[in-house]
Amino acid sequence: MADDQSKEFILDVTPAAVTIALEVLPDTHTRTRDAAISAVLESHVMPANWKDPDHTPTSLQVSVVLGGMDACAKVELDGTRKLQHPSTYDSQAFWSLLVDCHAGRNYQRIFDRYWGERVIGRQELQKIVDQYLAELDPLLRTYIKGQAQLESWSPDSETEHHEFLSSLNIPLLDGGPDMLLQGLGNIRSTPTYAARMRKLFPGYKHIIVMNTPGSGKTRLSVEGLCDVWGLYLTCQVDVQEHGSTDLQTALSDIENDPKFTQHLPSTAFEKAHSTNCRIASNRLTELLYARLVIMQRFCLLAKELNSGVLLDKHKKYWALLQLKPSSLSDHTTDLFTDLYQRIKGAERNHLDSLNTDLASNIRGIIPTDAIRRDKSIFCVIDEAHSAAGRCTRAFKPRNVWEQDEWRPVLREIISVLLRNRQFWTILLGTGFNGSAVSEFDDFFRASSVMKPKTHETLYDVGGFSDVKQQLDYMKSLMPRTTASTAEMQRVFDLATYWLRGRFRITAAFMRELMLKGFKNPEQIFQGFVSAYTAPPVGPDGSLREPGFVPTGGLLDESATEDVEYVARGSRDFNFERLRNDPILLEQIKAVVSKCYMRNDIPHVLELNNKEYDAAEYGFARLVPAQGRCYTGASVVVDEPLVLLALQQWLREKDVAIHEGLTLRARLGVEEATGANGLREYFAFYLSTVFDDSTPLSQIFKFHTVPEWATKPAKLVSLYRQRGSRENSGGEIESGRVLRGSRPSIALGTGGERDNVTTWLKHEIETPFLFPDTQLGPDILFVLELGDEAKSRIWVAVQSKYSSHNLLNKSTLEGALRSITPSRFCLGKNKPAVEEAKPKTTRNDEDSETTKEASEQILQLFKDLPRRLEDVPGHPDEGAGVYSVLRVVAGWKSGINLHERGNKVKAEATPRKRPNRRRKEKPLKYYTDPERHPVVELDIEYMARRVKMLHPAEDEVDLDASEWLDLPYVKQAKRRMTVREDYDPGSSKRPRTYNPSEADEVESVGGPTGPRLTSTRSKMR
Repeated sequence: MADDQSKEFILDVTPAAVTIALEVLPDTHTRTRDAAISAVLESHVMPANWKDPDHTPTSLQVSVVLGGMDACAKVELDGTRKLQHPSTYDSQAFWSLLVDCHAGRNYQRIFDRYWGERVIGRQELQKIVDQYLAELDPLLRTYIKGQAQLESWSPDSETEHHEFLSSLNIPLLDGGPDMLLQGLGNIRSTPTYAARMRKLFPGYKHIIVMNTPGSGKTRLSVEGLCDVWGLYLTCQVDVQEHGSTDLQTALSDIENDPKFTQHLPSTAFEKAHSTNCRIASNRLTELLYARLVIMQRFCLLAKELNSGVLLDKHKKYWALLQLKPSSLSDHTTDLFTDLYQRIKGAERNHLDSLNTDLASNIRGIIPTDAIRRDKSIFCVIDEAHSAAGRCTRAFKPRNVWEQDEWRPVLREIISVLLRNRQFWTILLGTGFNGSAVSEFDDFFRASSVMKPKTHETLYDVGGFSDVKQQLDYMKSLMPRTTASTAEMQRVFDLATYWLRGRFRITAAFMRELMLKGFKNPEQIFQGFVSAYTAPPVGPDGSLREPGFVPTGGLLDESATEDVEYVARGSRDFNFERLRNDPILLEQIKAVVSKCYMRNDIPHVLELNNKEYDAAEYGFARLVPAQGRCYTGASVVVDEPLVLLALQQWLREKDVAIHEGLTLRARLGVEEATGANGLREYFAFYLSTVFDDSTPLSQIFKFHTVPEWATKPAKLVSLYRQRGSRENSGGEIESGRVLRGSRPSIALGTGGERDNVTTWLKHEIETPFLFPDTQLGPDILFVLELGDEAKSRIWVAVQSKYSSHNLLNKSTLEGALRSITPSRFCLGKNKPAVEEAKPKTTRNDEDSETTKEASEQILQLFKDLPRRLEDVPGHPDEGAGVYSVLRVVAGWKSGINLHERGNKVKAEATPRKRPNRRRKEKPLKYYTDPERHPVVELDIEYMARRVKMLHPAEDEVDLDASEWLDLPYVKQAKRRMTVREDYDPGSSKRPRTYNPSEADEVESVGGPTGPRLTSTRSKMR
C-alpha cells in the first residue's frame, strides 16, 4: 500500500473492507442505499474528520468506502455496474467529493464517478416496474377511493370563525392554508374561465405562457389540469414543495454526469455534443417513461374502481397527485422520482417505443373530451425559464453547426416530448433571456413532422387587475357577516388599491387574515404591506431599511401586526440579479422616479430589450398589448407593492441610490411631457421637512409671522374612500405623509386637465399636485397646522430657475401672479375673476380659461375641510379668502421677496432730460386684495436639511454655497434645456444650457438670503 499521506494511492478493496461494510449495511434496497453507506462512514471511516474536505484519507479509509459501496452495488444492481480500477486515484479529490455527498446523505455522484454506467435490459426493466407497481397499487386504490386526500388546514379551536374556515377544506402547508391549492377545480363558473382554458389547452398547438413570478401561471395551468388529462412537470420545485422532484433530479443528473460537457468548445465539438445529447435524452426519456407508467396504472385502477368509467373527479385526483406526490398514505417519498431512480440505465431506444405505446394506451383508456372532441394529452412544464438558464452552451440547434449559436437543456426537454408526437406541450416561465425567446421556433420545429406556427405565446394569465374579481376572491374566503362590517369594507378599499396585480400578493394577504381569524384586519394589512416592501435581510440578519407603511384614516392610529415571515415568503423579487445588472438598474431607477413623483402608473417599459429581464426579476409584468416590445407584448410597471418595494430597496446606502439624488440630476430640465425637475425636487424636499417638529417660520420666510406659522405643521393627503367617489361622495379621510409612509403609491400627480379637478375634489390620494400651466402654480399641497383646531391651508408654490444673481422683476411678478388665487386659470392679460365678463367662444377647449372655470376651481379651494378661516380686520392672522399660502421658491438666484415687495426705490435713469427721475412701480401681486399671505422658501435652511437627508461621503459637501453651485447639472452628459427666468405663460424660448460651459455660482450671504454672482467656468 502507498503511504497514508500520499495524494495518490493504489486501489486496494480488501475482503476485510467488504466484510466491514456488509456488517453495517441494514438493507440493500435502493431507498436505503444512502442510509447504509452513511452508516459505514459514520461507524468505521470518518467519525471525527468527515466534515474536513482538506483531510488526506488513508488507503484503508478509501478501501472501506469503495468496498462497501461496491458490495451495495453488486447486490442492489445485480452486478450491472462495475467498479472501475484505474492504477491510481487522486485521494484528495475523492475525499472532497465524499465529504460533499455525505453532507447531503446522497452518494449518487460517487457512483457515477467511480462505477461504470448502469445498463438495464428489457426483462430487468419489466421486472423493476412490475415490482414497483405491486408496491404502489394498494396506495393508489386508497387514494382513488378518496380515503387518502391531502390533509386539510384547520385553525385553532379558539380561533374566531373556526367552523367556517374548517369548512373551506384548504390543504395544509407549513401550519397554514395552501393558497395555491385552495378551491382547486371550483372556478369553472367564472365568466373568463372557459375562454382562458380554450386558449391555454387548445388541443391543436403548443403554448408558451410567460409572465412575472406570482402572476398566476401555475394556478391557471393546474386548474386546467383538473379539467383535462395530462402531466405536470416542474424544472424547479418551489419552496412550498408543489410538484414532483423527478425533472429537477433528472436535470441535476445530466449536469453531474462525468461525461457531460457543460461548455462546448467553439470548434471540434461534434463528439462532445453527441455525448451531451445522448446523456440528456437518456435521462429525460427515463423520466417520461416513469410518469406514463404510473399514469396508466392510475387510469386503469380508477376505471376498475368505478365500474369501468373514468369521472371528471379522477382528473383532479391525478393533478393533485402530481402536485403533492406525498399525498399517498404511508408513502413519504416522491413516487415519480423513486421509479425514475430505479430505472436509470434502461435502453433508450426500447424506452422510446414503450413511451409511444404507453401514450397510445392512455388515450385508449381516457374518454373523449366533450369540448375538444378528441383524447388529447397535455404536458405542462412549469418553471421552464430555469431549464432555459441551465447548460446554456452544452447543446446546438439542428443544422447550425457553422454558426456560434447554442441552446440550453430546455431544448432537449422539448425534443423528447415532440419525439413522442402525442403530447401538446405547455411551457410556463417568467421570461426567457435574449435568444431564448426566438429559440421556441427552433424547439417546436425540431421535428420534421411539425409544421410552422404550431405554437402561440400567451401573457394573459389572470391576476387581480379587475376590482370586482379581486373582491369576489377575498369575500369567498370569509363569512358574509365579516365581509359586511365597516372595518372589513375599509380593508377591501385598501386592498383593491394597494394589492392589485399578481395573484400571489392578494392570496398571501388573505392567508394572513385567515391565520389571525380576521381580527384587526387593518393592522394586519398595514403590517403585511410593510413586510412585503421591506428590502432583503442583510448578511447579519438585520433590516437596513424598513418597509413602507401605508397611512390614512384609522391606519394612522393603529399598530401594525407582525406578518414578516409570511409576507417575505410570498415575495418574488430578485434584488441580487438586479444589483448585478447595472444597465437595467439605472433604467429601473429612472422608471421608479417617474412613478414615484408623477404617478406615472401604469408605466410601459422600453428598456432596449431589457424589458423581459425586469419581468423575470419580478419587477414588471407582461400584458397582451401592441407595444413596441420585440415579442409583441408590453412590459408594464403598475403594481403598487412592487413599486414600493423597489423604492425602499433603492434607499439603501450600499446601493447608493436615493430619490433625492435622482431628482437632483434633473434640476433645470424641462421635458417634452411637461415634467419639471426643479419643481419635483422642491416637492421631494417639502415632503421630508414637515415633521411635526419644525415651525413653518423656519421653512418659509414671512414678512410678518402669524401665530399659526410659529408652530409645526404636517403634510397630509386628503382623499375620499375609493368605493364611494361617484358624484364626489364619500367621507374625506386624511393620511400623514412622511418618508416611507403615506396613503398613496406616488408622491405627486401630473397636472393634466382632468387630474386637476379630480385632485382638488380629493379623488386622488397623492399629497402633491403638479398642475398644468393654465392653472398657475407649479405645486399644490395641503398642510395641517399645529393649532388646536388642526386647521388646514392650501400651499401654492411657484419655482424659478435662474443663473442671475437676483431674479428679475418681471419674472418675480409672473411667479406671484401664478400663485394668486384670483388669477387661477386666467391668462397673463385676462381680467381677474371679479372683473371678468362671460365670454362665448367657438372653441370648447378655451372654456376652462373663462370666468366659470376659474370660479369652479376657487369653489373647490373653499370646500377644503377644516379650512383656516380668514379673520376680518386681522389679515396677518388668517390665510386669505381661499386659505392659500403663496410660496416663491428660487434656485441659483436670490429673490429678496419682502425687501423688494415692501419698498419703492428711486432709480436714476439716463434720459433726454437728465433732470427727470422715474420711480419704480410697486411689485405687482405682492399684496393681494384677498389677503393671501406670500412667503419665500428659505433656501439656506433647505440646504442644511438636505445635507442631513443624504450625507453620503462620496457626494458633494452640501453646505449652503457648494450645494447651490449645482454640480449635478454640470456633470450631465447630454445637453439639457434650461428655462432661465421661465414663465409658463411666456412665449420666450428657453436658452440651451451646455454643461461644458457651466456657470460657477458663488454665494454672497446677506440679511435677506443668499445673493448670487456667476463667473465663467474654468472646467474647459
